[in-house]
Amino acid sequence: MFSVFLSSHTMIPDCVNLFFSSDVTSPKANALTTPPFGLTFCDWTLRHLASASWFSLVVRCRDSTAIAEGYTTSIGPSLNMAASARPPASTSSSSSLILDPGSSSVKFGPGTESLPVVVVGSVVGRPVKKKKGLLSKSSAAETGSEVPAHVFGQDALSYGGQVTLSNPIERANVVIWEDMDQILNHCFQESGVEAERHGLVVALPSFGTRELSERFAQACFESFDMKHFAIANQGLCALYASGRTTGLVLESGDGVTTITPVYDSFVLPVGLNRINIGGSDVTKHLKRLMFERGYNFTSQLDTHYLNTVKEGQAYVAMDYKGELESPDEVVAVDLPDGQTINVGRERFRCAEILFDSTILQSELPSMSAAVTTAIKRCAIDVRRDLSSSIVLSGGNTLLTGFGARLRSEVATNFPGMFGSVSVVEPPDRKFNVWGGAAVLSNLSSFEDHIITRDLYDEVGPSIVHSFSASKRKGDLAADDADLTGDAVA
Repeated sequence: MFSVFLSSHTMIPDCVNLFFSSDVTSPKANALTTPPFGLTFCDWTLRHLASASWFSLVVRCRDSTAIAEGYTTSIGPSLNMAASARPPASTSSSSSLILDPGSSSVKFGPGTESLPVVVVGSVVGRPVKKKKGLLSKSSAAETGSEVPAHVFGQDALSYGGQVTLSNPIERANVVIWEDMDQILNHCFQESGVEAERHGLVVALPSFGTRELSERFAQACFESFDMKHFAIANQGLCALYASGRTTGLVLESGDGVTTITPVYDSFVLPVGLNRINIGGSDVTKHLKRLMFERGYNFTSQLDTHYLNTVKEGQAYVAMDYKGELESPDEVVAVDLPDGQTINVGRERFRCAEILFDSTILQSELPSMSAAVTTAIKRCAIDVRRDLSSSIVLSGGNTLLTGFGARLRSEVATNFPGMFGSVSVVEPPDRKFNVWGGAAVLSNLSSFEDHIITRDLYDEVGPSIVHSFSASKRKGDLAADDADLTGDAVA
């Protein structure tokens, strides 16, 4: 038994994140995080925990995670919480592995870690089938060794024309499941964990297909024989990773952008939105712009080179027209293959499609328009809370100037709340979804969403769409009562 003493003026180092969940009338998660100079606990958090009979405390540091659960024993000027041991459930969250399958990269690792253990590009390479008489005998000797049957991520790109590349994930949807299984198997091998001894929590975006959820469940139980399975919403995970329970999450990755408004840990479906535009579209537009300058990038490896140029040089202009009228500042950029290219206005012109899709002759809304629409769809009494916590997530939002441009354009659409519009830009937002899923899997309330192997064998893959452990227990209890009543009658 141990005690945790926290007062409303407790200061916490910048390397520590505290996450609370408590059982009141319904399970809710209250997440707190610390700014660089520490955090003062809010009184409303203490009052909320004061009404709780059971609490869960997750302390996440840079290198480790500690979890404590217990009963609240006394509430006063300081919060005194004594945690007693409780037998772990058979689906203990500490045995969960977290998977964030993105269009650009797949993040994987145990939920007890602060960062994913394995980050591999969503690219699978297979050796090119050689035709007799067309290749010389010395071609194999030039490589020094035979090409493996499957290579992944950066390794696949390094083989160049010796492998055939495929992208199993497009627009946040798995299109080649055979390759996805190979990536999962690679993640298990690289992390050194045994799949049979763990469960799997997959972070999926809103508006995902039914087949996507079912196939991941099939891979978990049938391909890798894992203990349990659960699905987490990417938007909610990103919000938890930022240390909030209320806010609007703009998750923009390589292939898709989703808008997820959350109030007090509950996703507001009325404001959900999805836009099929992301970092890959910025790279493709950069390829077209570079062609105008005289560079022709055709192969998939060239596209990867351009992606590195985008990540290092591209930015979002606050005044697009003003930037166009200013003198062209040309920058020399060295590519990984040793070549040097000159990049000028293309650095901000490629990113402008995120805020003006008419450049691509598309009717998709801009990032700011999508955020504004999502806020206006929600109830008027929560709009200020949402606009004051617009959380960015995903690698596409790492473009310099993205947050400032978004705040400027959203604020103009809410004149009455001009001063309350705030955009949160976590520095590690490329891994926000994975980190939030790890936090979510460590909350005791999340066990209600875990699907065991027995339940999967009983119902099948369709159970992932409407499963709730507490609801199922209630249905079983009702069935038992009906049987008892029939027997008495």
